Amino acid sequence: MAIKHFTGLVLICIGLLSCTKSTDKEIKHNFTEKHIPISGSYLSYYPLDCVIYVEDGKEMFAGFNHLDHSIDFISLDGKGQNSSIALTKDGPDKVTNVGPFTMVSDSIIINGNYFMYVVDKQGRRLQHYNALSRHSQVSFSGLDLDKYRINLPDGIVVQAGKGNDLIVAHQKNSLIVPMYRGGKRTQADFYDSNAFAYVNLLHRNIEPIPVKFPEEYNKEFYGELDRPGYTLVGNKLVYNFPVSSTIYTYDIETGEQSSYNADSRFVPNQTSPTTLADYEDTRKQTKHTAHSSQFFRITYDPYRKHYYRIQKGQTEGESLQNVRNNRYFTVMDENFNVLAEIPIEDSNYSSNYLIGREGVYFPLIDNGMGQNNLSFAVLKFEEK
Repeated sequence: MAIKHFTGLVLICIGLLSCTKSTDKEIKHNFTEKHIPISGSYLSYYPLDCVIYVEDGKEMFAGFNHLDHSIDFISLDGKGQNSSIALTKDGPDKVTNVGPFTMVSDSIIINGNYFMYVVDKQGRRLQHYNALSRHSQVSFSGLDLDKYRINLPDGIVVQAGKGNDLIVAHQKNSLIVPMYRGGKRTQADFYDSNAFAYVNLLHRNIEPIPVKFPEEYNKEFYGELDRPGYTLVGNKLVYNFPVSSTIYTYDIETGEQSSYNADSRFVPNQTSPTTLADYEDTRKQTKHTAHSSQFFRITYDPYRKHYYRIQKGQTEGESLQNVRNNRYFTVMDENFNVLAEIPIEDSNYSSNYLIGREGVYFPLIDNGMGQNNLSFAVLKFEEK
């Protein structure tokens, strides 16, 4: 395994304001390239969904191999045994359109966009659910799916920011997913509903979580920029929305709700709205969705007790070519005080970052070393 340092240590002096207080911590950071030798059918870059997880004390990378229709497992230290789970492509037990997946004890939950699958560690399909909609072959109680819709993470990694993983709660029996009122975004009452729900796959029940959309969505129209980013830390659902730097928390045990200002120094802290007329114009809608300044999903680092968030400023153009420009990586402490705001200047760094023991892993889209290495830029910190 080859390691190459390509930036020096950068000292960031912090004096940024958060919800109630500022922090005077100093934090050093550096990016280090990490190249893990691979062979055979493993990929040098996994453009779709991937995770880092720990099994028997060993840290593993797991990624969906779209060429072989398999989930590949690669040891992050470059010394362990790599393996793959082949997923069935056709027939009655097929697993298609693989999106976000999560490891749960001896099985894997996979979102296949229109289907949800549970497979074992040999790739055998144990259960599948059809879209969690009123057209589902499996009925769910607790929510009228004629009036509401459940928005499962769709597996599409936005070029500018990390999408949501599958988040499990309640002793791993339920998924936490966004929910919306049925109908179109242009309806006046579209954002009056709850923003999240529990989906219990075992008992086939959907339970709305008493968390509402922020007031911004009832005052202005933001088009497609309404999908929340979220993670679960202990009993705390931590979430944010694309149009604001505000971070929200909801305690799933006590029901307590709080909000925090985690403002950016480089990106407008409120996204500009669009109009109903522009939303009906596909070209203008795409431009607003892809090129507006916006905030992406909040994540939690259990090793360093940090929260992270990528945000991007306004970009220009009609296509998606330059949407990875003007990105910043925010580091926050457990009270959402901003510790650092780090420019991500290299468009070769995927925004689909992963969190591991060593640091924050940014997959390299082109590692410059050929197909025999899985490569990352690893962001490491040293606090004083």
